Amino acid sequence: MVTIQASYNVTPNEVTPNGHLWLSDIDQTVRFNLHTPLIYIYKQNQNQNNKIIETLKNSLSKILVHYYPVAGRYSYTKGGRI
Repeated sequence: MVTIQASYNVTPNEVTPNGHLWLSDIDQTVRFNLHTPLIYIYKQNQNQNNKIIETLKNSLSKILVHYYPVAGRYSYTKGGRI
């Protein structure tokens, strides 16, 4: 059994381009309206627990600057394109 103890919203730590990006034609054929869960398992160390969480959040925040489309949301255009 898994118990969720915390949930975080991580955003890019620098300004990223604004606007819409279309998915490629091949990406359009895959269902993107489903959530893909990820499970990360780490050995617990009570002394460094907060440090590990902050390190993970800071690292993700930095990499999202370069991979900013991953930080976005899917939406549909009037023509039905994602």
